[in-house]
Amino acid sequence: MIPNLVRYSVKLLSMPLTKTTSKIQTKMSKNLPDNVSKTVSKTVSKNTSNNIAVNPQLANKYCPIIKPVKLIGDKWVLPIIKEMIDGAERFNQIKEGIPGITGRTLSAKLKYLVQENLIERVCGTEEVLKLKPEYRLTKFGKALQPIIVEIEKFGEKFMC
Repeated sequence: MIPNLVRYSVKLLSMPLTKTTSKIQTKMSKNLPDNVSKTVSKTVSKNTSNNIAVNPQLANKYCPIIKPVKLIGDKWVLPIIKEMIDGAERFNQIKEGIPGITGRTLSAKLKYLVQENLIERVCGTEEVLKLKPEYRLTKFGKALQPIIVEIEKFGEKFMC
């Protein structure tokens, strides 16, 4: 029951903040077994600051799991970081290494990663660097390397 609760709590945290609590409860209740649905309804409460508040006990217990998953759980974030670990620094190098990503999406994700302090955008004084900035992993971003390696091993062993 707890793993299901964690999974649906992550779904709750990723939902848009503009929805009201009742809409969220209704939407979530349709997709959940009865025992989990009741628990999820109890964990969602109205909050004036962001309309979503998770049960504090649940939030404290699973914070070390939920926050990192929310940070890197996007479809493109891990492949971008993996490309950078493998040595890509320029926009086009990263784009060429990830099949299917558009320039617009890559640009948006790089801005997000800079904002979250996983990478830094380096613009130098030389003409080349002014026109073509480089992206480098920060210490925070480099700390994800062993996690990405383990995810990759897991995927190779059990999913590919």
